[in-house]
Amino acid sequence: LKLGWDSKAIEQLELAATQYKVFKKFPEDLQMQLYRLRLKQNDFLRASDAIGELVRVYTDDPALRRLYADLLQRIQHKNATRQAGEAEFYARHAIPPEDERDRLRP
Repeated sequence: LKLGWDSKAIEQLELAATQYKVFKKFPEDLQMQLYRLRLKQNDFLRASDAIGELVRVYTDDPALRRLYADLLQRIQHKNATRQAGEAEFYARHAIPPEDERDRLRP
C-alpha cells in the first residue's frame, strides 16, 4: 500500500480475507481495506461486495446497511431500494449498546 501498488494490495488482501474465512475468523479490517481500495478505483461493484460481507456478519448495523445501500444505488442494482429500506428499519429499531435489556445478568 505504501508504494501505491493498489492492484497488488487488493490481490493480497483478497487472498488473506479468503484464508481468514476458511479458518472461521472474519477479517473486518481486511474487508474495510478492500472496500477503500475498490472505492479509490471507482469499482463500486466490488466495493459493495466487501461491504456486503460485513453486512452479512453485522446485520443490525444501520451505518453499514446505509453504506451498502448507497453503493448498490451507485451501480443501479435491483436490491438497492430494499437495502435502503432495511437500513432505515435498523436505524429506527436498533438497540443502543448502553441499553441494559439484553445483557445477561449473573
